[in-house]
Amino acid sequence: MPKQILPISDITTYAGTAVACVITAVYGFSGGPNVSASRALLLIAWVCGLLHFATYQFLATSLLYFIWFAVVWTLILVLLGYLIVPAVIPSNIGFLVDRRELWSRKKRKLAVEIGDSGSRFIPVGEAINKPLFNFFDESDLRVERHGIRRLFSTTVVDPEGEVVARIERNKFEVLAEGADFNYDKNALEVRHSSGRILLQVEFARDSLRFQGEWWSRDGTAGIRFVSLGPGRVSTFVRLAPRDVPAEPAIRPLFIYPSKDHHGERA
Repeated sequence: MPKQILPISDITTYAGTAVACVITAVYGFSGGPNVSASRALLLIAWVCGLLHFATYQFLATSLLYFIWFAVVWTLILVLLGYLIVPAVIPSNIGFLVDRRELWSRKKRKLAVEIGDSGSRFIPVGEAINKPLFNFFDESDLRVERHGIRRLFSTTVVDPEGEVVARIERNKFEVLAEGADFNYDKNALEVRHSSGRILLQVEFARDSLRFQGEWWSRDGTAGIRFVSLGPGRVSTFVRLAPRDVPAEPAIRPLFIYPSKDHHGERA
């Protein structure tokens, strides 16, 4: 049986690794906005693991064995980051997270796509961090890049002139009591009482996707951005109080009612 040289250090590294892993799993992957903190916690777990391995005599005296154990421990933490997806507690307030940010430091193009249509906008230069669309008084749509992070902001007003949902730099709040909504870690969808989808936003692998309806505060005019299907481009439809066509409709991303199917995709 391997002989431990430093029992106190052994206990410290065990405790440090366990605490870092638990906090990372609960906080870093549960929708928290601070990706840098999650990276730091994973780094602490990695260092504590290496210190723990160094307390074993057969590892301390064999560089090859130590490197092998270090590689295995690194792969375990990488898999932890990609595979741990704890259950999301239903709440009308939360965060949208692009989980790949935890491992990537490379800046990607800020591609914005209308649903899965393939219709994309790639703001560059001065257009980045400015409103992509100004629909009505409060209802603009803004996509920003902060370091490697992609941030989405918009306010959605329903045909009655009530603010249904607000997203500010990935933090969302659903305000309308009559609206149903469903979400997971990377997507949010808000459903009107009539069954129409009022907002759909998703952090996809290579783009930030959105669809939805935006109305003026007085309810006299609206506009719908909708995908016609994968690779079938997109369109927009002008809306009026007595002219709200059922088609083209925004296809639900989630299953409803949300109280029975929270986080379940269609």
